[in-house]
Amino acid sequence: MISDSFVLGLCAIGMFIHSDSVFFRSDSLLKVNLRSVGGHYFILDDSGHQVDVTALEDSKGVAYWHRRIKTEVCQTGECKLVDIGLYWDCTGDFFGLEVYGEHLTKTDHSIFLSEDYDRLISILSNDWSILREYDFSDLTTPVNSFPGNNKEVDATSGATRKEIASEAVKDAVYTTYTLWHLVHGGENEQLEELTVKRLNDESCVQALLAASVEKYDYFLLSLLVESKIRQSESLNRLVLRALESKSDPLLRDLAVKSLAREDVNAASFQNEVASVYERSTLDIRLQMLTALKETKQVHARLGSALEADLTVENEWLALKILPVLMKAQEISDETLEAVRKLTKSNNSQLKARADEFLKVAE
Repeated sequence: MISDSFVLGLCAIGMFIHSDSVFFRSDSLLKVNLRSVGGHYFILDDSGHQVDVTALEDSKGVAYWHRRIKTEVCQTGECKLVDIGLYWDCTGDFFGLEVYGEHLTKTDHSIFLSEDYDRLISILSNDWSILREYDFSDLTTPVNSFPGNNKEVDATSGATRKEIASEAVKDAVYTTYTLWHLVHGGENEQLEELTVKRLNDESCVQALLAASVEKYDYFLLSLLVESKIRQSESLNRLVLRALESKSDPLLRDLAVKSLAREDVNAASFQNEVASVYERSTLDIRLQMLTALKETKQVHARLGSALEADLTVENEWLALKILPVLMKAQEISDETLEAVRKLTKSNNSQLKARADEFLKVAE
């Protein structure tokens, strides 16, 4: 059983606390101090109605979201009102759960124990639970469909489907299902969009970067790739750092893709990109060149870095370089001489591109 002293202790933790008794708070919430930052925010529920959510931040300024819900969980012919608080982090992922007023209960009316809550939190944290594949009416099979069976049964409702039982708290499939769909039924995407609006404030971006959480780096780079947030000096530093990631190819891939969306026309940023290019392996250079082909203007430092790779020995690299170098502010004599040598290549595609380059540049 969970003691009264445990409940009272929960009520004393953190800054964002309800006046009602908190009968359960997940471990993740015990590790942060969240406070409301004000503002009016809402998402749409499954019926298309607006429901309010509260914007929060932790002591470092990292954004979170909270929604308080009172909803019925119907089972065995009766419905019970549950009063809960759901929390998401800035990316829209489930972060934590609070239970107010009284404990969650099972079909036999026993209350959730600590291990039941742990199991529930684990299920709610799984974005791809099998629960997303079923309607409420599909959770159980009538008992008379299995004469003489010994399958787990939810009171008088029927036997919990075997495949669902593994994704639910024992004897609480209806509660588990209801809460999972409240967490994942489109809320994630909507909350991500609300976070994007908050990221118009540069201090919110800097808070995520300062947190040094890999997940936030993925989030910010993904938003850059999708052109959902504005470029800034702090985000440029993230891109440059991620471009040189040796241990995380996915992060590096996002950084490369962001170059196609970033404003890389500024000389100072291009200078840094040029340095990264020179330190990169051949495969990364090829990826960077693909992303840089839409660059409107190539400054001297980047042009010099690219010129060094204009050789017949690197013909596939040269094919990628020429369209980028066409955007150079000034094309040096050294570059023109290197391109002339490429016109003698046995690679017909490279020869044609070199000829085209010279027609424009000379």
